[in-house]
Amino acid sequence: MVSDAVGFIGIVLLAAAIIIGIYFRITVRLNGQTPDEYLNEFLDNLNEKNR
Repeated sequence: MVSDAVGFIGIVLLAAAIIIGIYFRITVRLNGQTPDEYLNEFLDNLNEKNR
């Protein structure tokens, strides 16, 4: 019973990681940036909002 729950949580986390990865690749390609440029810009925007 516990192993079923742990397995289900693992599958959900794996699916979420795959979806986030696909979203990241599509967004970077549409913006015409390299992944490093996109991450730097994204992190800069987060830092600006926290000030």
